[in-house]
Amino acid sequence: MNLTLLRVLALIGSFVTLAFGVWHSVVPWLYGWFDYLPSAPDELINAIVATNFFLAVALVLLGALTAIVTIWQWHNLPTVRLTLWIMSILWITRVGYQMVKPQGKMIPGLSIIMLAIFTFTAICFLVPSLLLREK
Repeated sequence: MNLTLLRVLALIGSFVTLAFGVWHSVVPWLYGWFDYLPSAPDELINAIVATNFFLAVALVLLGALTAIVTIWQWHNLPTVRLTLWIMSILWITRVGYQMVKPQGKMIPGLSIIMLAIFTFTAICFLVPSLLLREK
């Protein structure tokens, strides 16, 4: 497969990951998470917000790191392949989790859309991981 296409796939996956991180930073307020926790202790609410916050930061950092590696380190094949495999495992895990415990079922069709986006993102990393070889 064309090296440029593999690089484009990796960049698309990087930017989708980054976008999910940004999106996760506003999700609790966008979807009114706190309306579902009216009598929850503050400590539980703080834990949910903290977990989501660190997920958002991790996704932004991983997406940015993968984009940087793809743009500026493409010649460093071991680093590129390691990064792509890590991202493949992350997104394949997310696909599996969505299949077993689907999220987004409160909005009709959303859980299927989420599964499709997670699968697409996993493919964006998996294809280059499998096909990127020494020249």
